[in-house]
Amino acid sequence: MRVLLLGGTGEVGHHIANGLVERGHEVTVIGRGRDKRGFALDRRVRLVQADKNDAAALEQAAAPLKPEVIIDTVPTDTSIRNMHGLFAGKIRHYIQCGSTGVYAPLQYLPGDEEHPWDAKPGDFFAACAMRDHFALGLHGDQFPVTILRSTMIIGPGALPVDNLGGRGAWFLQDLAANRPLELPEDGDALVQAGLNADLAQAFVLAAEQPDRAAGEIFNISCARAVTLRDYLGFFKEAMGSTSPLVPTPVETILANHRDDGRADEYWLRFLCLHMCYDLTKAREMLGYNPPHSVRDGVRLVVQWAKETGRV
Repeated sequence: MRVLLLGGTGEVGHHIANGLVERGHEVTVIGRGRDKRGFALDRRVRLVQADKNDAAALEQAAAPLKPEVIIDTVPTDTSIRNMHGLFAGKIRHYIQCGSTGVYAPLQYLPGDEEHPWDAKPGDFFAACAMRDHFALGLHGDQFPVTILRSTMIIGPGALPVDNLGGRGAWFLQDLAANRPLELPEDGDALVQAGLNADLAQAFVLAAEQPDRAAGEIFNISCARAVTLRDYLGFFKEAMGSTSPLVPTPVETILANHRDDGRADEYWLRFLCLHMCYDLTKAREMLGYNPPHSVRDGVRLVVQWAKETGRV
């Protein structure tokens, strides 16, 4: 297939690009420039510079490629509109990356694709939900749409989500120094992360099965959730750390970090919500079977952080 990939030089995107060319597909990545983190792209991936939010520039760069499949890992309302305007009736499949955050707070566990997900005013994920609604609304207009909703991403290439819900550089350094870590509330909230390379496999599988995937939403992640306490424990294990985990109320954490900027209230409270999702639909319809657990992802990101001097 001829695949046009937007966001193909990023943490998940470069894995998608490489995975597609390894399976014999012709991949062109369009973006405003290479990701500064320098993720390695297979030499067979073609790079074209253009702004996907600029309709004229996009038409000049992308139309001659005559893609059969379009994948956007970081969609915007404008990019969706541009893709539809240029390629409705001309492609077999449009795949868009979304987020399981649109389901929060979960009303039942594990959350599946039938869980309510209407945009919630003022919520960070409201814009994501609205983009999904917008894209799916185009599905019947000769624009076959699939939404892949990823959980929290973990793996080499980016700092991990820390005990306060952010991605602070201090987190692994504190573990290395065996400093105490605040454990939000009782640490029983469920956490489900997906290894970046495993998440990319779902995009490859969906791209190759447009007749099964088009018009559908799929949740993608690792196979099982763990408690926040265990998630942080995996970091202790990977770092060889003796840092104690100290159960601490959210209000106390916010007060403790009022001046150092470590704790953002929204993301700290979000971390205390259950993140637990059912992958049955992706497994049965796409053959998606992510091989790595949350524990594996933690081990790999710690290894990357050590090799790159981040800890």
